[in-house]
Amino acid sequence: MTTGRQRELCADAGRRVLGLGVDDVELLQRARSLLAAVDEGGRWVWRPGRLAVALLIAAALAGCGLVWWSMAAGSLLLAVASATVSSALAAAVVLRFRKQRWRLDAMRSGPLIRRHGL
Repeated sequence: MTTGRQRELCADAGRRVLGLGVDDVELLQRARSLLAAVDEGGRWVWRPGRLAVALLIAAALAGCGLVWWSMAAGSLLLAVASATVSSALAAAVVLRFRKQRWRLDAMRSGPLIRRHGL
């Protein structure tokens, strides 16, 4: 699944098959497998994990250090600015390194896809 639309259609198809009330064990297993793949694709993962953690720790330490230093110097404005900048850096790391699994799979398989069907 390489698009959000494909994920929606696969989830809908899996639910519809399960709702048919058929006794075909293999068909029901494939529908459950499809729904499991959709659910797994929706999980949030860190990529690459170690770099993201290191950058988050660096942003937090730098922010705490700058806030402590600016408060020791008596500058509330600098403390607020330091906290804001370190929070923005942490948010940027999260936005850059935390993705849904299906998006990562789509980025990996993107060069192999000539035309998106759905």
